[in-house]
Amino acid sequence: MGAADRTYAVFFAEHTHIPVVGENAWPEGSDGGPLPRKYWHCYDLFVALTAAAAATSTLRVGSGICLVVERDPIITANEVASVDQLSGGRFEFGAGAGWNRQEMRHHGTKPRQRMKLLREPVEAAPDGSSTPMRPTGRAGRLPETRHQPICD
Repeated sequence: MGAADRTYAVFFAEHTHIPVVGENAWPEGSDGGPLPRKYWHCYDLFVALTAAAAATSTLRVGSGICLVVERDPIITANEVASVDQLSGGRFEFGAGAGWNRQEMRHHGTKPRQRMKLLREPVEAAPDGSSTPMRPTGRAGRLPETRHQPICD
């Protein structure tokens, strides 16, 4: 298989910030080593995705992962739909609950509730059709909404 037959992708991680002091346990930290620099050297996820998608017409772009429990679900749904539209459908959305408890708390998320909260923003994300979004959970007070970022 030649390079022209392959599908290439780039994935970006998300950390809005890494607390300098306090609780900062990380999964690979059992060896007692310091937190690697890559964790605090992150571009804004959706800015990086848009830039990468705009730089080529064939590269798939993805979030690996989007920390949805630290985000507003409606804004995230808007960003997901926008990047997918601007990339011509080359966007792969990876969502997760995260591991940095202090970072979560700074966003108002209780670490013990993060897995329960993970489902809501993923279900609220538009599917590219005219199906209304039905935000639930934290955003459940909102009515059905529509969002299709298509500029005519």
